Amino acid sequence: MNTKARKIPINEIFQSIQGEGRNAGVPSVFVRVAGCNLRCEWCDTKYSLRADDADYMGISDLTERINVFNSSHIVVTGGEPLLYQRELSHFFSALSAETYIEVETNGTIKPESAFDNRVSLYNVSPKLDEAGGINPDAINFFRDMSSRADFKFVYYPRIEDKLRKFISTNQIERQQIYIMPLTYGNMKVQKGIIKKALDFCLKSKYRFSPRLQVAYSFR
Repeated sequence: MNTKARKIPINEIFQSIQGEGRNAGVPSVFVRVAGCNLRCEWCDTKYSLRADDADYMGISDLTERINVFNSSHIVVTGGEPLLYQRELSHFFSALSAETYIEVETNGTIKPESAFDNRVSLYNVSPKLDEAGGINPDAINFFRDMSSRADFKFVYYPRIEDKLRKFISTNQIERQQIYIMPLTYGNMKVQKGIIKKALDFCLKSKYRFSPRLQVAYSFR
């Protein structure tokens, strides 16, 4: 008997502040699933790429853990949550109807209706440099629900042309786009990238998003 059937591989559950995008600054409970279908060079959560050592949790156990925090704002991240959308749809149904549910996704998997019906906001982060990182059907799905889906892009100078081409080809609306600076190197290097990201946003009329968890070193 497969004891992992209908369970969700969970890497960690914790309470913190949403650090990025439209809801930056909002107190939230994070549910990080384990397992991802991509292997990105700049991934800052490599510990969640594989599900082998995860804690496989049933819906009732997971709901009980979440309810301890008494939070009305949940962020499901990963890994790639949509790998487990059928299981997660049952988890969403077990939450209060007033719960605001954010899902952070790489945008390679199109949501099914049972999952989508409970999601308040998708934070879509397409990986333009990764093989297999673009699924046109999924991208079109997220683009067409502009009030419930934002596109977040990590900015570094050599990505500008790819960003413009992706946004233009997929006809993504400006109000859906958030640009976040890549953080690496010493302080001088980081300040340079932030300045270029700001200039790119001003020139292209895109929204700039902080990465509060990086800037202030919290989880």
